[in-house]
Amino acid sequence: MRQAPLRSALLQMVQWPAAIALTAMMLHIVANAILRLVNDRPLSYTLEITEFWYMPVLVLLGFVVAQLRDGHITVELIDGFLTTRHRSVVVAVGSSICAVVFLALAWFGLDEARYATEIDQKGGGSRLPSWPVYWLVPFVFATLAASFTALAVREGRRGFEPRTEGGSIHG
Repeated sequence: MRQAPLRSALLQMVQWPAAIALTAMMLHIVANAILRLVNDRPLSYTLEITEFWYMPVLVLLGFVVAQLRDGHITVELIDGFLTTRHRSVVVAVGSSICAVVFLALAWFGLDEARYATEIDQKGGGSRLPSWPVYWLVPFVFATLAASFTALAVREGRRGFEPRTEGGSIHG
């Protein structure tokens, strides 16, 4: 299936930082383990960097990648009993609810990012700043809200298209 240019560009924009963060995390943790074993001196702040930088970046960007790749599950137990039209309406309504929730999370995340920046939020008990990662939250949830809105519109249109082939309700 060919992706829309905007969707494809956004996917590339999100996948690369996620791949870089994953690689950096792996190298960092391996280097920490080797230095701990060889010199009995681990790298400073490895746990904090992993906890407050690598993991949030990977998880948040992973949400966007899964949505843009259509990597979510479908519940065939319910889905199998619905006609194509009804399935489209259910997806449109569910996507609309998701879009509103994600928009609210983006708004809340924006407030939290502003506050974390204002107080120069640190990670755990360390001096390591964690506030920059907070700015990823509104970006990710606003992106998800936009994606679910587009899905709701697309499926809503499909669910209300005129019936074809003699007015059949199946398909």
